[in-house]
Formats: sequence, structure tokens, C-alpha cells
Amino acid sequence: MTGFALGYTTPTPFPSDRSYGQVRSVLGSSAITGLSGPFEVGEFAVAPNARRGGLGRRLLDTLVGDRPAWLLTVPTIPGTTAFYDAAGWQRLGTGEGITIYTNVPLAPSG
Repeated sequence: MTGFALGYTTPTPFPSDRSYGQVRSVLGSSAITGLSGPFEVGEFAVAPNARRGGLGRRLLDTLVGDRPAWLLTVPTIPGTTAFYDAAGWQRLGTGEGITIYTNVPLAPSG
């Protein structure tokens, strides 16, 4: 396998399990309301020998399409933040061992 991508709609209200608590801690309770409802990139990876050939961008573009979306990554993994920065995703915040990105500005819901 050279790569995969998985995503889903983020539940409303914003969950508190898994890494969602870290996202809430980094962005604050009022900021995370805009993340409930949009598409969330849950898992995304490209094998090291398949990188730098466009596969990652194709996978991400195919998964997300034209939907507003967000994701989190671990900034200490080499190349992750550089990939999302180069792909035009916007950093929402970094802390708690994660960096949160969105592909478009997300308006708060509610």
C-alpha cells in the first residue's frame, strides 16, 4: 500500500473523547464550535517511498473535495506541517502536541 485517507463529518456537539479534548484545549471552547459539522480528515498517510510525487495531494483532494474540512497532525513527525502548509491549509493553532489545520476559514456554528 502506498497511501490511504479516511474522513468523516465531525459530530455536533463537538466530542470530548480521543484527541478532541486536545483540540478544545488548544483552540478554546468558542473556537471549536466551527469544527462541529464540517468534514474531518481522520487518518491520512503516504508511504515514505511514495512521497513527493503528488500522491498525498491527490488523496487529500479526493477525500475532501470542495467541502470545508479540518484535521490535526503531530508537528514532530517530519514533513507533516510542511506538507499541509504547501497544500494551502491554514493553521488554526498548535499546542498539546498537535497542530490543527483547516482548508477554509470555518465560521462558528450556532
